[in-house]
Amino acid sequence: MVQNYTSLLVSNTDGWHDGEGIITYSFIGTEMPNYYPTVDTNADGDADSWDVGQGDLIPFTGQNFSMTVEQRAMTSLAIQAWNEVANVNLQPGTIDPDDPANPNPLHGTPITGNGTLQPVGGNPLPRNDDGSSLQDFSAVFEDGLNFFGQHYDASQIWVNTNGNITFNGNLSQYTPSGISAGTRALIAPFWADVDTGDSVDTPGNPILVNVDPNADVVTITWENVAFYNENDNALNSFQLQLFDRGNGDFDIVFRYEDINWTSGQASGSNDQGLGGTPARAGFSAGNGQDFFELPQSGSESAILNLENTVGNTGVTGMWVFEVRNGAVAGDIAFGATNFPDTGLYGFVSDFPEPDDLGETPSPHGDMWINSNNPNQFVPGVGPIYGHTSWNTYLHELGHALGLRHPNEAPNDPATNNQFTVMSYVPHPSVAGEALLDQAFSLTPMVWDIQALQELYGANTTTRTGDTAYFGDGVLPTESSHHEAAYQYGTNNMMVTGEDNRDRPVILTIWDAGGNDTIDGSDLSTNSNINLAPGSYSTIGSIANNIGIAAAVTVGGQVINLVENAWGGSGNDTIAGNWVANELLGFAGNDRLSGLAGNDTLDGGAGDDTLLGGAGGDQMFGGAGNDSLNGEAGGDRFLLELGMGHDTVFDYIAGEDQLDYSRLGQTEIAAITEANVNGNRVITLSDGSTLTLVGQGINQAPTGAPVISGTPQTGQVLTALTGSIQDANGLGNFVYTWLRDGVAIPGANAMTYTLLAADIGARISVLVNYVDGGGTPEALASVQTVPVIETPATPGTSGGDTQTVPQGEVGNLEGGDGNDTQYGGGGNDTLSGGEGDDLMGGGAGDDTLNGGGGNDQGYGGPGNDTAEGGFGSDTLGGFTGNDSLTGGGGNDQLWGAAGDDTLDGGLGNDTLGGADGNDSANGGDGNDEVWGSHGNDTLLGGNGQDTLGGFTGNDSLLGEGDNDEMWGAAGNDTLDGGEGDDSIGAGADDDLASGGAGNDQVFGGLGNDTLFGNEGNDTIYGAAGNDVIDGGEGDDEMFAGPGADVIIMSAGNDTLNFFSGTEDRIDLSFATTIVNFTDLVDPLGGHTTESGGNLIIDDLNGNTLTLVGIQLADIDSFDFIF
Repeated sequence: MVQNYTSLLVSNTDGWHDGEGIITYSFIGTEMPNYYPTVDTNADGDADSWDVGQGDLIPFTGQNFSMTVEQRAMTSLAIQAWNEVANVNLQPGTIDPDDPANPNPLHGTPITGNGTLQPVGGNPLPRNDDGSSLQDFSAVFEDGLNFFGQHYDASQIWVNTNGNITFNGNLSQYTPSGISAGTRALIAPFWADVDTGDSVDTPGNPILVNVDPNADVVTITWENVAFYNENDNALNSFQLQLFDRGNGDFDIVFRYEDINWTSGQASGSNDQGLGGTPARAGFSAGNGQDFFELPQSGSESAILNLENTVGNTGVTGMWVFEVRNGAVAGDIAFGATNFPDTGLYGFVSDFPEPDDLGETPSPHGDMWINSNNPNQFVPGVGPIYGHTSWNTYLHELGHALGLRHPNEAPNDPATNNQFTVMSYVPHPSVAGEALLDQAFSLTPMVWDIQALQELYGANTTTRTGDTAYFGDGVLPTESSHHEAAYQYGTNNMMVTGEDNRDRPVILTIWDAGGNDTIDGSDLSTNSNINLAPGSYSTIGSIANNIGIAAAVTVGGQVINLVENAWGGSGNDTIAGNWVANELLGFAGNDRLSGLAGNDTLDGGAGDDTLLGGAGGDQMFGGAGNDSLNGEAGGDRFLLELGMGHDTVFDYIAGEDQLDYSRLGQTEIAAITEANVNGNRVITLSDGSTLTLVGQGINQAPTGAPVISGTPQTGQVLTALTGSIQDANGLGNFVYTWLRDGVAIPGANAMTYTLLAADIGARISVLVNYVDGGGTPEALASVQTVPVIETPATPGTSGGDTQTVPQGEVGNLEGGDGNDTQYGGGGNDTLSGGEGDDLMGGGAGDDTLNGGGGNDQGYGGPGNDTAEGGFGSDTLGGFTGNDSLTGGGGNDQLWGAAGDDTLDGGLGNDTLGGADGNDSANGGDGNDEVWGSHGNDTLLGGNGQDTLGGFTGNDSLLGEGDNDEMWGAAGNDTLDGGEGDDSIGAGADDDLASGGAGNDQVFGGLGNDTLFGNEGNDTIYGAAGNDVIDGGEGDDEMFAGPGADVIIMSAGNDTLNFFSGTEDRIDLSFATTIVNFTDLVDPLGGHTTESGGNLIIDDLNGNTLTLVGIQLADIDSFDFIF
């Protein structure tokens, strides 16, 4: 309660008391002195009873002071400032603000309680999801609300289902963004995807609004609210209260009684409301500048514990924020004035006795700065960054937050400013300098941060992205990918103060996440960088000037690690921590230590020393003569031209590896090795060397691959490797078959089947491997004699029956007549010749050629190739990956097991896949092309084709003319190509596109994406949640059952069966329409009603007609902008 007085000598009877709580009195007038008031709780004048609570003094602010009334009956109160006394008679109950006996009415109700919901009831809002309700609070806020300088009409406040209120329009956004990111002024106790729909089985009315003009408070209660999608597996209860304080001033109260979920399922959560984008809590002016977020905001674990977290009120589950003159009052008030004692720097207002300050303190403020101290305040400038004045602000702010000096007089040099701003002992590196030249820390230091985190908890939202400190963190070959902080590297780690003096940078890094980099690459001094939490680094001109905050663990993981460090052109020392670090030395003779973790160490130019530590590290010395020790773990050492002369002292063959990936094949071939004093010396083509201490020279392998088999087409050659031995250990063999010394594409197995292309050539095989010492080895076989063609078995002019004996490789030629040919178990060649031939390949990789006539050709086990030739042929595969080509005529091609390739060629062909992922092309003519099991690719070719998928994720392309195609089971892709096509999606989630022409596109049973593309198309949505886009042309679209998204695109389109409760219209294409207000603005010309329909016009020649829809039928939820 607030009671106003014009003088201490005025005695009134209009106080208020209910036996407990806080009473605040305001003293208005210029005659008030700057005094400490005292209170006599019994008003008996007894000096022994002048007290507040337990006898402590209350600092008088000149405007108001507050006192805690003990829980006992009192009838009067006396207030004393020095020798002036004002008596107030206390009466039980609340004094009526309108009582004429009260010359200075009380305004508002005191805030009491904790996170428990206030049982005030209220009017229930309709159950909904993502909805809003416009509310009138003017009965409480007669003067409106002044929020960050904007005066809002209290009769126009939006209460939004998703845990917030807004002042300048409703807010349906269900996945919260950062409180600072929005464009609407809002107050959000719990912004997340609340769902109070009819199907949510929760007790009572989930959202209640209570407007109480008698108590001057508005209460909005979200009690037992569920999360989307109508999921009541977990329920939340929280409350927002707004207390009127007059003239547009008000108090904001957040109460949290029971928090069990943090996000809705549309925001990525599971069915328990966890794991998605967490809720946000705070308030914002909507201008991107004035805002506040609770420290727990955006953190799932912290949000879930709000009910047990002590708020800024000192009680659990409750936060209070005072809005005065449009600004939110801070927890700590700063004050500055001229004190006679010029040696006084500053103080906090809760010193035990006024005499400790040299005089009675000035009013206003929790912490005070003496503007009369010439070292503390520069007229017209104020505190100077890095100067003793800046240190005073940090020091006194530390006191205000609860920090003490590390020790009292005499000062202990061991507890100096390197560790804490609360010390009177300067940083050792600047201790001998004049005071105005000394550098002081820019931030709280390691001990300060650790102590404040013990008091208030760690801030888990500061710099959670990839942050670069001191430099930009960008290599010459990269573009920027870091956020920048403390960018003093280009100024040699000096900060330029407002007095135009440069002082060394002293600060401590607090970083709550991301992959971060300390970038000292702009410096020429010798940096000593340590990435361990709680450590100090030397970066710049003074020692131990940069701290890293002590480790903070959240969820079992340390969150404030800095992962990477880069040196400059000096002789730098860099040490990592226990995670995977990237340590780059750049120029200078550097020492890099990875410690634990799988680290990347690059010395750069100079003679560097690299120590990998535990873990599998990647190490490269760079230019210069470098010393490398991988230490524990299997390490990888890179070789590169220009690397200088490097030495690895602890290489272990079979555990560590040499990495040649930065060398080309020519450069690898030019590598030489030698044994120099028992060390293995690897020399590159430019003279660079890598010496592996104690590893000696590589032992060349013995033996060679031997080719087994007959050099005859169709025969199988095998590379035998039993004779190969290597003292350094064998690796995995890689085979390359060579034809007259040239690698045969795709011939990389241990066996090779001779082809017609090999006739006359000599075949050899090359075996490559990397031995146990990391050395690439290559061994070649001798060449075969020239390959010969398997002799053909000719037929006669009649109908021959020819059979290849089992175990042999046959070459059958049928000649004229209707021949019958059977292959044996080898890789046979069957040529039917003229006539209607019947060919069966049998086992092996066979080649069948029907020639003239209407032939039948069937492969057997193996990868067969069959060509029908002229005539209407029937070709069938078997097991294996077969290739079937119809040629001329109306052919039938049927795949079988395996990934087959079918080509109908000329004529009206029928093609069918079977098991496997088949590819079928109808070619010219009016073809039928059918998929089967597997993920098939079907092409119609020229002509009016029919294509049909089956099971699997198929791809269908009609190509030329008017085609018909249908998907089936699986997620298919259908494209009609040119022509007026008919396209139907299948059972699952398909992508169907009409292509050029006037097409018909039908959705299926799944969630399909349907495109008309060019032409005047007709598109039917069918079942599922479909996306429909007519593309260019004047299209007619039909929404179907399900929640469809219809895209407005080029042309004059028509949409039938639009459902505002399920469907949405995407107006992103219509760039002239920016939002719903713009769309329905009668002056904008974007909407017209005609003949019972609503026409949307982007004013660029494109329209969308909504059949049977009127302007009154639509709202902002129907559109995507």
